[in-house]
Amino acid sequence: MTVTDDAATVAIDHLTRLGELLNRQDLLARVRVAHRRPPELHVVNPEAPVLFESVHAAPHRGDWWYWWSWAEPIVPAADLETAASRVRHVLTPQGR
Repeated sequence: MTVTDDAATVAIDHLTRLGELLNRQDLLARVRVAHRRPPELHVVNPEAPVLFESVHAAPHRGDWWYWWSWAEPIVPAADLETAASRVRHVLTPQGR
């Protein structure tokens, strides 16, 4: 899948904002950009490094959304707090 420069720039902006919020919430997040691949936000729980996820940003229903790596939409990118909450939930070990 190739990504246009404009779309990649918008995706990187959304992913950067989410990553900054997750980093402030004690997760490790960084945007990764690979040639001919969509940008992604790689997020790791440092207390349980086996728990990690890659989040993408892409248009959906006329707006930008965050997406799980398994191609399921999370929330619109405008809802940053809910996106961060859902990512944290997925990366939290059971029982905590």
